Amino acid sequence: PYTTLFRSAEVPADCARADVQTLALPFTQMADALGAAKAGNMAMLGALLEVTGMLSQAQVHAALQKLVKSRWMEIDLAAIARGRNAAGNGARQ
Repeated sequence: PYTTLFRSAEVPADCARADVQTLALPFTQMADALGAAKAGNMAMLGALLEVTGMLSQAQVHAALQKLVKSRWMEIDLAAIARGRNAAGNGARQ
């Protein structure tokens, strides 16, 4: 199955497909609420991880420790958590 993420509150009508799982959330606003709109991609990653079960939180944390500058670590983890939580709360369409 395919999954498509949208940075908005709704999936555009012309983008809805029965064979694709879609998830529409205000990822940038989630990150902006944390004080860093640039972390919107991390909120999106969290949502993707939640709906696919692709990686465990421990795997994500280990990868971030290797790849992310320490000043971004806390905000990136918080953004991922927000994305996971939002996706887990039934935002799928």
